Parts: sequence; C-alpha cells; structure tokens
Amino acid sequence: MIERTDQRVPGAKEEFVYVDIGSVNRETKTVRGASKIAGSNAPSRARKVIRTGDVVVSMTRPNLNAVALIDEDLDDQIASTGFEVLRSNELDPRWLYYLVRTEAFVGRMTDLVQGALYPAIRPRDIHAFEIPVAPLPEQKRIADKLEAVLGRVDACRARLARVPDLLKRFRQSVLAAATSGRLTADWREEQNGVEWRDTEFGALIADGPKNGLYKSSSCYGQGTRILRIDNFYSGRINVWSDLKRLDVTEIELRDFGLQVGDIVINRVNSMSHLGKSALVRDLPEPCVFESNMMRVRLDPTSITTGFGILVLTSPSGIAELQEKQNKQ
Repeated sequence: MIERTDQRVPGAKEEFVYVDIGSVNRETKTVRGASKIAGSNAPSRARKVIRTGDVVVSMTRPNLNAVALIDEDLDDQIASTGFEVLRSNELDPRWLYYLVRTEAFVGRMTDLVQGALYPAIRPRDIHAFEIPVAPLPEQKRIADKLEAVLGRVDACRARLARVPDLLKRFRQSVLAAATSGRLTADWREEQNGVEWRDTEFGALIADGPKNGLYKSSSCYGQGTRILRIDNFYSGRINVWSDLKRLDVTEIELRDFGLQVGDIVINRVNSMSHLGKSALVRDLPEPCVFESNMMRVRLDPTSITTGFGILVLTSPSGIAELQEKQNKQ
C-alpha cells in the first residue's frame, strides 16, 4: 500500500530545493522556508526524492509531529533522510496526511522513540502502524470535508492572533481619552464646566523618585521578595509568587521596601520597556524593588494613585517619559 521511494546523491552542479526538518512549520504542518542549494553544498542527509502528494514524516522527536504534504512546487526536489517519505497509489494523499497528524499516530510513535540525546523512530515503526482504510471515494470525501473545516479553523486562528493587538490598541485609545479629559467631558459640563489644569507630574509626588536596590547575584535565592522589570505589565504586577527572593538587611528593607500605593517606573532598558510602570495594589509580604526602576509616592491630596498609574501607562505618559530620557 505504501510504495518504496527513491534516494539519490545530487550532482555537484545541480540546484534543488532542500527540505529539512526545520523547513516544516509544526503549527500549520506545511513546508515553509525551504531553501534552494547547490549539490556541492548539500549536506550528506540530502538524499530523499519527494514528489507531489508525498507525505513527509519526521523521524526525530516525533512528539513534535513535523509532518507535511508535498505540493507541486516541491515536485522532484530533495528532502532530508530525517524524514520518512510516504507515497501510495491506493490512498488519497490528504487522507494519509491527516492520519499522521492524529493523536493515535503521534502517541504511538512517541512510545517507540529510541535514544536520549537524539530521540528518533525508525522507518519500520511508521510502516507498522495500523491505519483504517476507507474506500478511495470515501477517503476523498472525508479529506474534502476536513480541508473545509480545518480551513475555517485556520481562519479563526488567524483572526484570534490579531485580537491581542486589537485589545492593546483599544486599551491605549481608552487610556488616551481618560487621561486627556475626553472620557468625562459630559460630566464636567454637568459640574458647571469644571476644567482640568496642566501640572508637572513632579508637583504631585510626595516622596521620590528613588532608585531601587542593587545586589549581586550571589544574594539571590532566599529572603525577601524583589520586584523586577519582568514582573509587571500594563500597570499591574503579574503574580507575586513569581517574584524572586534575596537577602536584605533591615536598613535596606526600610529604604527600598514597597508600600501599597507606591508606583514603580522602569528607568533603564530598551525603548520598548523604558517608562513601563506599575501600581502596588496589594502587598502579600515584604518586598523591595531592583535598581533599574524608581519608586514614587504620590501626594493623596492632589492625585489618586489609580489616576496616576493611568496617566503613566497612557500613550502620552509613556511618550513623555521616553522623551525625557532621550534628552538626558
């Protein structure tokens, strides 16, 4: 049912598309980024001839399921010997392609892996796998329906992939409206036209800015939690239990300890992270903050901490902080 496929050594002056395991996109199960090379530069594994409709199955790390259906653009090209090439005149190629993507196939191949440093299966492991074989016309109908359904799944995946960017832009637009006064314009009209006034942020700070604590890596491991720049995003601290610990003295805890209502601002790093800030909304246990950020405590008679963090995380707030840094 599965035919024997041929191998050949490419000529030194021959040019061909070489499909190696890295060319297979494990998400889409397609060949992407295969490059054209000359036979003189071909690796020793470039031996397996592939044809339109072949199904290639990676024999290394089968749990990753690097499989693909070869289309006409890759007809008569060469693949790595790290693949087993499946070809059959009795099976619809798409039927075979979908079968090697099933959990049953992947699980069985994973069970048969040999080797620790270079886990792999053998061609005979693949050929010994028992598959259900429907009549050829039914295979085609099933493959047609699968293509239609999976096409819709891929379209949904593509749309979902755009959601984080859309949410980020929406959040930024809401923050911009909130911190510029547009969001509450109607309310101000009802309050007899109360207007905003421009104020330098420094005038609203009761304590700080204060740079954080620097300690060598040998001090890390146990002790007090320390807030680092990778522990917060979009104005919020992610998960307190993820914060690292380090040894601090009583004086260091007094000077660099955080309190509820503190705002920390990243003061050094790449432009994409510069000005990133967060509000300490709760404090499950004592915590200090690292040296590449600074801490500010706002004057509660002039501004709320909630509004302060909205300003700092708004597009205009981040731009202002980055502009100040560029001028230094």
